[in-house]
Amino acid sequence: MITENNVYDPATQINHIKWYYKIGDAEEIARELNMRILFPQEFDTLLHYNGFDIDEKIGDFDESPFESNSRHQIIICRLR
Repeated sequence: MITENNVYDPATQINHIKWYYKIGDAEEIARELNMRILFPQEFDTLLHYNGFDIDEKIGDFDESPFESNSRHQIIICRLR
């Protein structure tokens, strides 16, 4: 069984994720991931000020358009 615990800190924009793995009678294993969340405007600004142009933004691996309800933020960019 795998369970997950998420705690988002809006001040740092970090999502603290912890997964707990339990297989049969084996001891439970825990793994952590602290993931920084980048909002669309921040991502655009970071790319711009680091010399990139955005060619396209898509919202999933099926190349659907990036929208407010997109599950992913995928950016195709190039160096200026």
